[in-house]
Amino acid sequence: MQDLAPKSSHKRPLKPFSVWKNLSSLLPASRRASLIPSHSTQLATALTTEQEGKIETLIHYLLEYIGVRSEHHQVQELLERNDWELKKAIEEVRDLLDADEGLLVAFDREKTMLGAENDEYTSCYIDSLLFAMFVPFSTFEPLLHSSPANLDARRLQTSIRLFINRLRSGKLVTTRTVRQLREDLARCGWNGRDLRSGNFSQEDTSELFLFLTDLFQLPYLPFQIKLFHGADADNDDDRLMTERMVTLSIPAATDVSLSKRTASLESKKPISLEAILVEHFYNNMITGIKRHVATEGTKEESERAKDEGEDDISEKIPLAEESPNHFSEKPPLPTQTATSTAEIAVSAWQVLELLPFYSGTNEQGDRVQQHTREFPDRQMILPLVLKRYAYDAYGKASRIHRDVFVPHEINISKFVSNRDGEVCEVCGNPLRYVMELRSVVCHKGESPNAGHYIAYCSVPGKDDGGSWLKLDDLDTASRVTKFSRLNDTTAVFSEFARNGYMLFYELRAPCTHDAPEEEAAADTDYVMAAKLQALELTGRDGRSYSCSIQ
Repeated sequence: MQDLAPKSSHKRPLKPFSVWKNLSSLLPASRRASLIPSHSTQLATALTTEQEGKIETLIHYLLEYIGVRSEHHQVQELLERNDWELKKAIEEVRDLLDADEGLLVAFDREKTMLGAENDEYTSCYIDSLLFAMFVPFSTFEPLLHSSPANLDARRLQTSIRLFINRLRSGKLVTTRTVRQLREDLARCGWNGRDLRSGNFSQEDTSELFLFLTDLFQLPYLPFQIKLFHGADADNDDDRLMTERMVTLSIPAATDVSLSKRTASLESKKPISLEAILVEHFYNNMITGIKRHVATEGTKEESERAKDEGEDDISEKIPLAEESPNHFSEKPPLPTQTATSTAEIAVSAWQVLELLPFYSGTNEQGDRVQQHTREFPDRQMILPLVLKRYAYDAYGKASRIHRDVFVPHEINISKFVSNRDGEVCEVCGNPLRYVMELRSVVCHKGESPNAGHYIAYCSVPGKDDGGSWLKLDDLDTASRVTKFSRLNDTTAVFSEFARNGYMLFYELRAPCTHDAPEEEAAADTDYVMAAKLQALELTGRDGRSYSCSIQ
């Protein structure tokens, strides 16, 4: 008989208020098996004497050292799915209990990861998102340590912790674990099933991100909105809004003077992510907003200006004096001028600025339970979503075939508000803000609800420039692949340009006094690969285009 006792004599006490009380609820597949009487399970499968002995040994072990009371058929199922290996079965139970107790395994760059299995060919959007959110950094970990009042939400947290722990520990995340996670998602209100068949379906990974961050109450990213127009100033011209991710539209050719063929070529020409950010933050025109405008004219004209308030300010013409009515028998009265204001529709130029900290309150006054101190401002993650799909009047999606150059690092100081005048504590120089790419979810397909999702994450190295890890849950030969050579990482950034969908950037504020060191470290393989990939991009039309590097 194998010695299964742990090295220490410490017994894991039962938690009376634990999410999962016993083995029946602790083991995912056993939730269904517990409904089957134990004798029916035994009749279905004839067990050997050795197998019966392993069942009794494991029942005793679970009660003595883990504090879990178990049924015969539950332990039998546990052993069957672990090839009747006691150590593997016990390891699975320990993983479940660690996840239930809120433990998270630290990421180890030296650990070889095995990835996750795909469930029914439709779970890639879940596997890729969790890989991108939790493998390369710990920023989102507080989401898994909160204490939601909802029991189903706590079950989901445990399932995600189990997924992440097995991933980081170099263990394979099996379809059984993925399936349980999907069932827990459904109990929390996630619509991840086909309405006709009832089977699990593939969904949009960006929508899942919003669902999880809303459920577990991720603090908000605050943005300051400034409106510029020719009307009177209004309190709403300078206000705040909050988001949990930034959705970026991919610009199309809008010059009406272009021919259809030229416009089509322009729409396929690669564009840099920096150019898209400039469009998003600085080049927004808003029409139809109501503002007050001072008007000067006769009293009757002022009254009429109010009635004509639906016209845009850019279309208003100066009021002209009316001629006296020559049919009137009485001489005309002196014209009375009046200065008043009329509320009319105007066009405004909108400018956005990111406030470099997390906010626990949104613009509606809703407050998250998560403490913002658990999300350090110096480790802010900016999730960006590239809108690679357009929808017609019937809701049918079509892909926008335009490559977007995704750099490893972007200087976004011009997009970040520094109204407090923050300076470096060392040299007193103004802070500059940069975004560093940490992970990417790519999508191949014509619709976000179909096709295939894969994920990449950046892993900084100790001695070298670091590497990239790729998760493809359909690649059964090697679900997780490491890229560190220059040619490989160049291909990775080309993949980002063609299929990058969700981009996770980390906001940093390095000081200029660190510039010499940064320049010395800038020529890492993956930074150089990004630069090489930026020099020449091949468009969808087969032609090559140059792209500037900042």
